[in-house]
Amino acid sequence: GDWWIARVSSLPGGSARRELDYMLKVTEIIDGTHVRFNYKLGWSIAEGRTVEYTKMNPVVRSRVRNMKFVGVPVPPTASTTTRPFDTWDCIGSNPVAYEFAVECDVSDIRAEAVFWPVIMRRYCSHYVTERCELVNPAQREWGGTGYLTQQINVLYGHVKDCNTSNARHLNDFTCAAYCMVENCHGDGDEFGPFVTHGQFEHDLLYIGCSGLLSFANSGPTWGDSARRITVLRHVASRIVAHKKLTDLTLEDCHAHFKEGMQDSGTIWANLDGLIMRGCTAERMVTLSQSSYRSLRDNVIDGCGFALAD
Repeated sequence: GDWWIARVSSLPGGSARRELDYMLKVTEIIDGTHVRFNYKLGWSIAEGRTVEYTKMNPVVRSRVRNMKFVGVPVPPTASTTTRPFDTWDCIGSNPVAYEFAVECDVSDIRAEAVFWPVIMRRYCSHYVTERCELVNPAQREWGGTGYLTQQINVLYGHVKDCNTSNARHLNDFTCAAYCMVENCHGDGDEFGPFVTHGQFEHDLLYIGCSGLLSFANSGPTWGDSARRITVLRHVASRIVAHKKLTDLTLEDCHAHFKEGMQDSGTIWANLDGLIMRGCTAERMVTLSQSSYRSLRDNVIDGCGFALAD
């Protein structure tokens, strides 16, 4: 019944390259030197790596619902395209922030003009975020701003029935596993409503959503890696999944062309256990290989795309 943060030492080449960095619950004491946790690791840890354990006393079953949040107006002198150096961005905060939290749900939040993410989660487990909305955040040009929900080191999360308009990200996962996103919709596709950082995320499922997808695409600091991501019945201007993304499944996904948007109408995927069925792209599909981890064949079946002019 005790909770511990289990954190493996980082791999060479990036300070955040860790396959394991979660808050876990002890579910069985096997003997004097072994315990069982409530998590199946999605990656292999090589001999010689070390795991550090830190005991936690998490918040349990704290719930936030039915809130309207309007951020502080941007001063006329503040820049919204580069990071401002005055204090206007510091007087706003995350409307909801959960850290070291279990079964802490969020529902029915309406937010606008927010600077930082509306719902921030770090080291959370077993939660639901549902029926939340972000419209017109104060800033969306650089990382960390204009998000509906940012989720770091999370397990067993469920995000559903949420939407954004003119925002940066609807759903951001960094080091996440066994999570589901369904019936969520974001316009303003240039900024990527659905993203993962590539810090070894695994076993993620997206169902019936719309908005640009960008997986494992935030740079080598995090590892550029993910595995077993499944996307069903999705519509987007672009699907970007060409880094070290292993065993990606795309079914009934459509990439549509948007006038004036660079590379729209395209799917870019890594040939490392890729399965594409019933997918279409109004411009082109680009297939490349940046990793060699999968045990399954690449399969492309019943798909169609048109070459760009």
